[in-house]
Parts: sequence; C-alpha cells; structure tokens
Amino acid sequence: FDHRTQPTFIVETAKNGVEAEEKIQSEPPDVLILDIKMPERDGRELYRELRRKGSAPPTIVFFDLVSSEEVLEIRKWGSPAFVEKGSHSSAMPEMAALIKKLTYFG
Repeated sequence: FDHRTQPTFIVETAKNGVEAEEKIQSEPPDVLILDIKMPERDGRELYRELRRKGSAPPTIVFFDLVSSEEVLEIRKWGSPAFVEKGSHSSAMPEMAALIKKLTYFG
C-alpha cells in the first residue's frame, strides 16, 4: 500500500498488539487492518479493548487459520470486515476497494 498512487495510502505498522494500541490512541487511523495472531496482545484482545473504549476505527480483520469461536468472539464486540489471507478477496485491488469503502462509509 505504501507505493500506491491511485488511491494513495499512508501506512503505519506495529510489531505487536500493545504497540498497535498505543499508535491507534495517539493517531487514530482511517482504517485498521488487524491480524488475529500477534504477540503480546492478539487481535481479538486489541479489538475488544478498542471497542470498549469507543476508539475502534473501521476494521478489516485479516486472518489465517482462525477457529469459528475466535470469529464469533470478535463479532460479540462489533462487525468488522473479515478477509482471509490467501483468498481471492485478499488480492490488492479488492483490499484497496474495501479500505476505500470503510474510509468513506465507516
């Protein structure tokens, strides 16, 4: 996403869920692409905490090998978009289109 020109994106990354929460709190993104499996605080915990605080931006959960229980747990806290790693919908044009929709319509 860093090098796209149409549309352009500013991409921030975090090495774990704790760092991600700090970055989100200091400068909220327009859209959050969240991995479920992260060190220190996994994506489920991070999403739950952001929703509890009322600071969750529109979110895409980017997942791989996640159980239905993990998906249901996230759904208790909100309705993020889900994109499976390696699926057709995780291709760059489709992901970019989803990000644009979430940015405009939340």
